[in-house]
Parts: sequence; structure tokens; C-alpha cells
Amino acid sequence: MMRGAAKEAQRRPHLIADGQTPIYAQGWLAQRRYEDEDVLAWGEFSAEQQAFIDCFNANIGDACPKVTEWTEKRAALCEIAMRGKWSLERWAEFWRYVRDECQFGWPVSFEWMLNRENWSKVKGGQYLRNEVQV
Repeated sequence: MMRGAAKEAQRRPHLIADGQTPIYAQGWLAQRRYEDEDVLAWGEFSAEQQAFIDCFNANIGDACPKVTEWTEKRAALCEIAMRGKWSLERWAEFWRYVRDECQFGWPVSFEWMLNRENWSKVKGGQYLRNEVQV
């Protein structure tokens, strides 16, 4: 549990910088935050996964918080995305499209973006900014 608490303390500055509210010790313990996947999972992205994450971070702009930490779910989403037909260059184009053409009424995450249904809606133009829609 101490390792998880230390990990949570490391995340705090990134959460604040991204405009999120961190959960402090009393909330972390009371809400059993130490059982969350991204606190329990300590690992590293493979070289291919890191390339995908770097592509996302370099092209998404302010549309979504940057990915700074490894989780099993993020690693799995990278694997699924890389098994598809799109190259990293095509993913970079997509992330720039999201950055430049899309608008969301709520904070979105890497995990939300790579959910198959959400990705399909974004790709299909459902979240285009008003001035972009025809």
C-alpha cells in the first residue's frame, strides 16, 4: 500500500498541471484508490507502445491530457490500435484532426479516445467544432 501511496504522490503534480483534482491521502485510503488499475500497475510501455504514446502526445495538443504513466489498460489499447491497418503516420494525422477540428463538452482521456465506439464517433465527425460543420 505504501508503494501505491508513493505512486499517487508522484502523480499529483501532473494531475494539477492537467487541471484535475488529485485525491489526497485521506480520500485515497477511504475510497480504496489503492485498488485502481493505474495505481496497482507498475510497468513500462514496450518500444512500440511508447512510439504510439509519443505519437499521441506529440499530436493531440490540448484536446486531451498527455499520457505520462503506464497502465495495463493503456498498454492494451496501444496493442489493439497498432494491430489495425493504420500506421503511426496515419494515427498522427488522426490526432491532429482531433486537436484541430474536434470539440468536446467534457474532459476526454486517452482511454476514452481509444474506446472503439468513441473513436468511431470522433472519426465520423460527431464532435466537430461548430465552425467546422457544414
